[in-house]
Amino acid sequence: MNHRTAFSELLNATAQADANTVIATLAELSLMQPAFLRLRIEWVGRSIAAQACPAELADGSIAVFCSCDREGTDVHASVCEAAKAHNQGRAVPTRLLSGILLLTLVRERVDGSHLKLSGREQGYDRSDTSRAFRDIIAWAVRKGCSDVHLNIDFDAAESQVMAHVDGHYVAPAHLRMPTERLLEIVRVAWQDGYGGRESVFDARSESQCRLYDVVDAKPYMLRWGQFVADKGPSVTLRLLSLAQDEPNANLEALGYLPSQVAMLERAMLSEGGAIVFGGVVGSGKSTSLARLLGSLPNTRKIMTIEDPVERVITNALQASIVRSFDGSEEASSFRAKLMMLKRAAVSDVLLGEIRDTETGRAFLDIVESGTNLYTTVHVSSVCAIPSRLASPQVQVPVEVLASPGMLKLLAYQALLPKLCTACSLPLSVLMYGAPDALGRTRDATHWANYIERLRRLYSDLNKVRVRNSQGCAQCRLKELPEIYGYAGRTAVAELYELGHDAEALALVCRHDVQGLAKRYRSRSDGDPFSADMAGKTAMQCAVHKMLHGELDPRDIEPRFMAFETVESLTARPI
Repeated sequence: MNHRTAFSELLNATAQADANTVIATLAELSLMQPAFLRLRIEWVGRSIAAQACPAELADGSIAVFCSCDREGTDVHASVCEAAKAHNQGRAVPTRLLSGILLLTLVRERVDGSHLKLSGREQGYDRSDTSRAFRDIIAWAVRKGCSDVHLNIDFDAAESQVMAHVDGHYVAPAHLRMPTERLLEIVRVAWQDGYGGRESVFDARSESQCRLYDVVDAKPYMLRWGQFVADKGPSVTLRLLSLAQDEPNANLEALGYLPSQVAMLERAMLSEGGAIVFGGVVGSGKSTSLARLLGSLPNTRKIMTIEDPVERVITNALQASIVRSFDGSEEASSFRAKLMMLKRAAVSDVLLGEIRDTETGRAFLDIVESGTNLYTTVHVSSVCAIPSRLASPQVQVPVEVLASPGMLKLLAYQALLPKLCTACSLPLSVLMYGAPDALGRTRDATHWANYIERLRRLYSDLNKVRVRNSQGCAQCRLKELPEIYGYAGRTAVAELYELGHDAEALALVCRHDVQGLAKRYRSRSDGDPFSADMAGKTAMQCAVHKMLHGELDPRDIEPRFMAFETVESLTARPI
């Protein structure tokens, strides 16, 4: 049977069900007739099942449970074909479920649990070890952690679960446990992973995979990265929400200033060329790009190729690439995806990250086709982005990068902890003795010199505030003393519109990073209080926020440089 016939049968089968009804909760599922019995994940595989999956019903019949946002897709058609093959060649009906409910059903089925769809307690049966792992993840999600670290120490009786919260690496006391207990939790969690090379957890080798979970009715993906230290393995789980972004979410909410948003909007008006975001790991690049693409009108066809999809972009067709350590899977997947992009009449493409020659070739292929491209790289400054793309590791030809319009906007961003406005303190309290950026308590003499240096650099310090380590009722809600006095994080960024700057492009062609940085800074108005960020570095953006009471100066130095270094390098504030 050809694909057109299969798709026709799919539509007919879907029409037999109540296509306008989406089952959103377990309670609604329990009322379905014939009653739902079990998913048949083994017919399609776990990665596909989270989108569409055959289901066995109580009367022995088969239906396809399809996430409402995947109805009518190729995935939906292929699952219907698989279900039909197990139904003696007869077409099967489709029932639409919310994405969260389908993910929950798949997750519980993989756990080997039995869903209780009736009775007073609609809970689940699961092992204590699996429950312990999910409790850790639920705690991390509710505390706003960006990642969780399961650090196993074979030399000690106990091991510690760590987490990054608002950029701080914290060690919750209640997540310290016997080493054997944590090892067992990690072993059980690995069994539920997708994309791992081995079916059994190996504490002696590096590994990666991804897991899925639902916390407070919202789906999450966990990116597993395992590093083997001398004392034992350290598993880092990056927490990525698969839920749709907040309504009306924009770049200003992330911390971008009006002049920076204006630069991004100008770049998005022109057709073709690349917008490239740079930064270190965990600097929020993917979130910013998702917000940017989410602001495009529905008249633009947006497609993404990511490793894997990190943020849901409601108006985009998103595809995950599973990367192996040797890159073999990624290479074949990229070739197939790129071939299809050329036939898809796409206007905007997101490539999740440019990191090697394969992704470099993808970058080249897309920008030379005249399509709008959005992507990320790991760099230390905005002016280092062209050199990174042209490096031996990526190999995008410098002649292409230096062509007018190819690199229409470069952006570099970092995330810094934002002060709690309800309890932040005046700068002068440092004089009573306070810790510096390295945690060393300093006396009044040290802080007098420190404040005087800031005054020489920036003159007016009247609005500068510092963290209140005791916090207040508002910022103590997460019950983590390490972040008392903070209220989340804010982006500080530097943006360079160089797409048609002939002199800047000549510097790119010569690999002159220093010359490019000098030309970039020449655009600055030199006023640290001014909100015009043209030509200003990310540190200058941070200083601007510091001078308006948003950031503690001690949090700026570790991310960029000491103010003593700033003073020694130049008479102009950085």
